Parts: sequence; structure tokens; C-alpha cells
Amino acid sequence: MLEEYQSNTPVIIVVSLIAIILVIWAIFLFYDVLVRRERRQLKAQLDWNKQQFARRVAQELDIQVGNGKKVTIQALAGEYNRIDKNSDDLVSRDELKEYIGDEMNAKDFEVMWTAIDLDNNGTLDFNEFCNFMTEIGAVIGVELDSERA
Repeated sequence: MLEEYQSNTPVIIVVSLIAIILVIWAIFLFYDVLVRRERRQLKAQLDWNKQQFARRVAQELDIQVGNGKKVTIQALAGEYNRIDKNSDDLVSRDELKEYIGDEMNAKDFEVMWTAIDLDNNGTLDFNEFCNFMTEIGAVIGVELDSERA
């Protein structure tokens, strides 16, 4: 009986290793599916947040969203200055949150802030603001007019 067990030991070891490898592969596959799903959800949420913010700016600039109207740099500068309450030429997180108001929850705001604050210094300069508005302007049907008025 001991001889029978000893002769089957290599087979048992190989089968066990294959089972372990399959379990590990299944775990990685499951994790990959979850991560991809989470990334898609975050991207969709970020896109929605961007649209909400762009619509808010368009509303303040009295632009009808979706009509292909061009927004001048001067109009964006005016809106940027309206957001910049303390007039230090930088928009803080608190200033932007106040501007947006209750239209966005804290988690959504943080996701959007991360997308806007390109240099991660905790403030938005006018270039970051314009880059963001240019990026999302096409989504809501508004273009940035690069010509000087």
C-alpha cells in the first residue's frame, strides 16, 4: 500500500500544482475584471463631472450649450476672476467648491479637482482653467475662440 501511494505522489503533486495555478489565475482574472469595471465607472463619473462644471460655466457666461458658439478668452478670464474671490490670480479648492455649490458631492468634486489641477499644487491658474474648458468644451458644444477681441 505504501508503494502504491509513493508511485502516485508525483501525479498528486502535479495535479495539486495545476489546481493552485488555476485558482491563482482565476483570482487575477476576477481582480482584473473588477479593476477595469471600476476604471470605467470612474471615467464615466469624471466625464459627467466635467460636463456639469462646463455647463455651470456656460450658464454663467450665458451661453446656450450645444449651439457651437465660441467663447472668448476674455469671457473665460472674466469667469475665472469671478471664481477667484480673493483676487490672487489662483483659484483655490474652496473657491471652486463655493462656485459649484451643491451641484456636486464632495467625492465627485475631488475627482474633478484632480483632473483640473494638472500640476497638483492645490490651486488652479488661468492656463489650467482654460485647458480644462477647452478639453470639455467640445463635449458640450462650445469652442474656445483663440482670436483676440
